[in-house]
Formats: sequence, C-alpha cells, structure tokens
Amino acid sequence: YSTPLFAEDAVAVLDELGVERADVYGTSMGGRTAQWIAVRHPARVRRLVLGCTSPGGPHAVERTMAVRRSLAGPDRD
Repeated sequence: YSTPLFAEDAVAVLDELGVERADVYGTSMGGRTAQWIAVRHPARVRRLVLGCTSPGGPHAVERTMAVRRSLAGPDRD
C-alpha cells in the first residue's frame, strides 16, 4: 500500500459522499497522503494543512539523532 493509493482511496470516499471540495489535513504519513490528493486532484482541495510531514522520497528531510532520541524517550511533562 502506498501514499498515492491512500490518496486515491480518500478521493473515492469523497466521491461516494458527494463531496466536491474539502479541507484536507494530514500529519506525518497522512501529510504525504494529503500532498498526493492536492497534486493529483487540486480542484478537490479547498484548503491544504500539513503538519509534521515532508514530501518523502529523495526530498524527505530525515530527523536528526537528537530528535529521534527525544521522541523515543519518556515525556517528562
């Protein structure tokens, strides 16, 4: 399963519901999926909101080791 396929599934849900345009929000991998929706179906996207994501592939920005350690550790708050 790929993010472009997730995007096509999301558009199929919009079609089934009769939604012509939608606000699309995605975080992390959902952000990559949201980007595919916007690229392949721009007329379907009213607003695009991306959080904590990247385009993936050769344009992805990898987390630093410090960030990876921080995410893997306990939340002190």
